[in-house]
Amino acid sequence: MNNSSIPTITVIIPAYNAQGYLDLLLTSLIDQEYPKGFIEIILINNNSTDNTKCIAQGYPITCLDETNSQSSYVTRNTGIKHAKNEIIAFIDADCLPDPNWLREGVAELAEADADIAGGRVEFYYSERKTAAEFYDSMTNMQVENYICERGVAPTANLFVRASLFDKVGLFPEDAISGGDIRWTKKATSMGYKLVYAPRAVVQHPSRTFRELLAKHIRVGTGLISIRRDEWGWPKKLIEAMKLILPPNPFAINTLIVNRGTPEMYKKFWDIWVVAYLCKIAHCAGIASSFINSE
Repeated sequence: MNNSSIPTITVIIPAYNAQGYLDLLLTSLIDQEYPKGFIEIILINNNSTDNTKCIAQGYPITCLDETNSQSSYVTRNTGIKHAKNEIIAFIDADCLPDPNWLREGVAELAEADADIAGGRVEFYYSERKTAAEFYDSMTNMQVENYICERGVAPTANLFVRASLFDKVGLFPEDAISGGDIRWTKKATSMGYKLVYAPRAVVQHPSRTFRELLAKHIRVGTGLISIRRDEWGWPKKLIEAMKLILPPNPFAINTLIVNRGTPEMYKKFWDIWVVAYLCKIAHCAGIASSFINSE
């Protein structure tokens, strides 16, 4: 490949209290198997209270601040406004990309003649391998399914042609959760092509039980804004009522068969309990959004 045909990339990282992850992430990005002069890395510090900013400033990257809003979507938009390159690659501060992450993501865009590519997210566990971690790894960041079934993708591992933001707009800044889902859905609804990039891999830590509950509350709170163009009020109420019911054990078994590993059966009922509590947390988030929308 001639240098003239190599796309330039801006990597955007929103960061809030990410000091425990940054050294590995930034070192991995700097060491990517991609021509060095073709990568720009922008980290946007979103009101961190730890050493996130100091650590980031020790690397040859661009460090920005977003202090006006505590929002990962506003923070990503700040990065987009400063990006200079042809392709924008998004990654979360707690993720770790494979050495060939950028190369594979760019290759998938080119080979598929696509506008957006969502890469593969693999989970890793703590030494304890808790039921919450297992459940998180089976239910979240299922990027291939998101793309094939819904035409959406998360920003934990996302490649976008920069010109698309001029056509589709920036991420919705009113989103509590799911702003990336809303944006990619808008893009695909406008006819832009989203593909799955299975060889563009990032590693993501599985969430603890507390983190998982917090996520489900947040996702439930933002659900109405995501579904507002798809759901009428009756359907919203029906979907909320479904969440009160305990999960079907057969559904948990299917989840393990399709997305899990045999060792998860040792914690089968623990996973069932986690699934039920996550449903309740999700429902609490929806209830909160109903109350706040009145």
